Amino acid sequence: MCGIAGIYSTKNISIDDKILQMLEKLQHRGEDSAGVALYGILDLEDNEYFIEIESGKNQEKIEEILGNKIQIEIDTEPPIYSSIYRGKYEILRKKVSRISQLNECKVINAGKAYTIKDKGKVKKLSNYLDEKNIKGTHGIGHTRFSTESEVNRYHAHPFQSFARPDVNVVHNGQITNYREIRENLESDGLIFDTQNDTECIAHYIANQLNKGDTLEKALKNSINDMDGPFSFIIAIENGIGVARDSLGLRPTILAQNNEIFAIASEEIAIRESMAEIEEIKHLKPGEVATMTGG
Repeated sequence: MCGIAGIYSTKNISIDDKILQMLEKLQHRGEDSAGVALYGILDLEDNEYFIEIESGKNQEKIEEILGNKIQIEIDTEPPIYSSIYRGKYEILRKKVSRISQLNECKVINAGKAYTIKDKGKVKKLSNYLDEKNIKGTHGIGHTRFSTESEVNRYHAHPFQSFARPDVNVVHNGQITNYREIRENLESDGLIFDTQNDTECIAHYIANQLNKGDTLEKALKNSINDMDGPFSFIIAIENGIGVARDSLGLRPTILAQNNEIFAIASEEIAIRESMAEIEEIKHLKPGEVATMTGG
């Protein structure tokens, strides 16, 4: 049992505060780890990308690969380093692959979003963000109760696919035909770094988008192709979407008005953090929903 939350706003709001409030109400669904991906908060040019790397060593090698200096973003053990890369994303993607092969190096994020995740409770994320009241457009978050794979920062959600910029996912449930989907994606050239089925979802959606599907179509395809009990939220550069398995085995709550589109595992996460939203519904089994901007 995990908790998932997502929000999209037509106005710049305190996106970190809203997501963290929602996750606090979902803390009981998982205390192993927590994480958020926040969009629209970084002031980057079109050819600029923010990269975050967990590394206990090899800082000089990372800088050599990136062609950039890195600095400590979060002073933990091991620390998270960050840098702004200027250039084409396809080149950055290759650099990410090389960095991931270094000893004790894990790329947490590479794109225009800002990702924070770690072992432990939501409060730790609040301490990292230091109540910055960050203005942004959308974000997703997760509280994890681990049923498979390792419990560490890298295996915390959100999971990102580097197959295209800024595809992040948070997930509650299991993809029971994970192996089959993974093999199909690997045949399309997707590279996996973990055995976690959530990474498979991120790659699947990124691959569908790369083939020309809209986010809505990609989500509908996932309902047809993926087996098991699941509910997941996808964030992309200009919006978010949610999908619930065809049997409706994982709870998914949706709320929307003229300014806010919100998703959570439980109704209380929305009502307690966004009292202005009155109309709340349960996503139907096999249903998807999206909200995207320009």
